[in-house]
Amino acid sequence: MTIKEALQGMITVEVDDFLIEKALTDAELSGNKEYSAEDRENVELCYAELLLFLATSSDISEGSLSIKYKPSQLLAMRDKILVRWGLKEGSNITGVELW
Repeated sequence: MTIKEALQGMITVEVDDFLIEKALTDAELSGNKEYSAEDRENVELCYAELLLFLATSSDISEGSLSIKYKPSQLLAMRDKILVRWGLKEGSNITGVELW
């Protein structure tokens, strides 16, 4: 399995190939390289960047299929990845609605 295939396997929706290539290029990864456990952090961080993109375009349509994501859920998944790799501090504070 290549790094690109590993990343594609994490994504539950169809994402344009150019977006995956951009995330890999930005992370200085070769999508054609054979995936190994040593690549896990970089691949998950690429996935986190894709989650950020999907959160800002939460409606995905292809033909008659339409999928809507809650941006808050996608960002929460992204935050968990960032916390896992020490790029964001974890927090046990939960939001409270003011109204």
